[in-house]
Amino acid sequence: MIARQKPLMRQTALVERVRAYDPDADEEILNKAYVFAMQAHGPQKRASGDPYFSHPLEVAGILTDLKLDTPTIATALLHDTVEDTSATIPSLARRSPALSTASPSSHSSSCFPSARSRRRISAN
Repeated sequence: MIARQKPLMRQTALVERVRAYDPDADEEILNKAYVFAMQAHGPQKRASGDPYFSHPLEVAGILTDLKLDTPTIATALLHDTVEDTSATIPSLARRSPALSTASPSSHSSSCFPSARSRRRISAN
C-alpha cells in the first residue's frame, strides 16, 4: 500500500495562523518567504517522496503553534533554501529587502522569540 502524502499547508492558512495570535504580523514577508522557498525547492523531493518544501513548511507550522514572530516564521520557511537550492542570500535581497532580513544568516538567533513575542506568549 502506498502512503498518501499529507497536503501542504496553503500560504493563506499559514498567514491566518500567524495573524490569529499576531494581528499586526507582516503578511507581505510571510507571503514572499513562502513563495520564494516553494519556488527555490521546486521539484525537489525528500527520501519519503514528499515535496522538499514540506519540511520548512512543517517547521513554520510548529513555530506558529509556539506563537513566534513573523521574522522567525519567515526564517523557518527559508532555512533550507540557501543550503539545499541554488538560492543565495543576495538573491533573497534582490527579491525583497525584507526577506534578506528574515534570512537564516541574518537571524542566527531567530529560534528564540523576540521580547515582543515573549511578552505576547506570557500574556496568553
